[in-house]
Amino acid sequence: MFGAPGMVTRMNGVLTEFGPISFTLEISADGKEAKLTLDVLVWTLLSEFALAGVIAICWRRWRGDDAWLVAAGSLWGALASFVVFPVLSIHLALGQLGLFIALALAIDYLVARAPAKGVLTGVATAVKIYPVVFIVVWAWRREWRAAVTALASAIATSLLAFAIWPRLTRSFISRQLLTGRELNHFLRNAHYLATSSSPFTFFFRWPFHGGTLAHVLGWAASLAAVVIGLVAAQRLWDRDRATSSFVMVMGASVLAGPVTWDHYYVFAPLMVFVALENRDQRALWVTAVVSMVVYAIPWQLARNESLSVDSFSSRALLILVARNALSAATIATSIAAIWSTRSVRERGGQLAQPRP
Repeated sequence: MFGAPGMVTRMNGVLTEFGPISFTLEISADGKEAKLTLDVLVWTLLSEFALAGVIAICWRRWRGDDAWLVAAGSLWGALASFVVFPVLSIHLALGQLGLFIALALAIDYLVARAPAKGVLTGVATAVKIYPVVFIVVWAWRREWRAAVTALASAIATSLLAFAIWPRLTRSFISRQLLTGRELNHFLRNAHYLATSSSPFTFFFRWPFHGGTLAHVLGWAASLAAVVIGLVAAQRLWDRDRATSSFVMVMGASVLAGPVTWDHYYVFAPLMVFVALENRDQRALWVTAVVSMVVYAIPWQLARNESLSVDSFSSRALLILVARNALSAATIATSIAAIWSTRSVRERGGQLAQPRP
């Protein structure tokens, strides 16, 4: 089990202490035996090293400081991030793979070169579909080799999974995806309606009430969020702000689907690099700093998961903000990036050539 910093629970003879370093202590009914479960500790440490790796990659791409300084700063930054950002403590609590996926994507986007570039993104896409947005970015830039490599890697990984778990794979595709049962399951789930911050979900809860039009508007909103994020990412890439570009693509990929849980926002601590890389662009700098503050607020405490509030009131407005704050901050940062790069062009500024 994993959990939020500082939380201690006791259930069925199991005492679990949660924090940046987590473990599970199993206590027998008579209290005479205790056993430390190390798999939790190992998984937590791996997750923390994965985040430290992402921070280090972004740091080195932003500014090539001494390797030891980057390593130490990244490790401490990762530990601090799990305490500061609820989205990351929730990520640990649920034992998610998002940080490992983020590390794979950071390596491919900011470090790897042909012919290996795209391999890790393909694997990540097969594991969790939203990284496909990175393949779209490469296609947009006409980096066909990376895009094709990623697609081939995704197909190969999927075929490997089918070879290992043929029955489960067929069942998931035929019964869940093709029938629409996977999405319909969420639309009947109060937890999803109250906590998903996807633009798609916005139209299925107060002040809206779902229905066919909500599906159309939801998919349109998700597409718009992706387009805004990718335009921002490309403009930042053109100005040689590669780390900021990476964060924009991460944000766009998170908002692309009909489900966006809080633990998807693993890029929250990376907003510091958006602020640092764009100190000369006031609008983007301010928005990035505000976004970090938004990501640090435990919005899940005010989302009314019982769905009991369904009429206009001050409480309903607070719930509306709590449910959409994370996605709004992400989209606002992308818009600020577009505005900042546009203002440079209007002033006749020269754009840097993209890195190979």
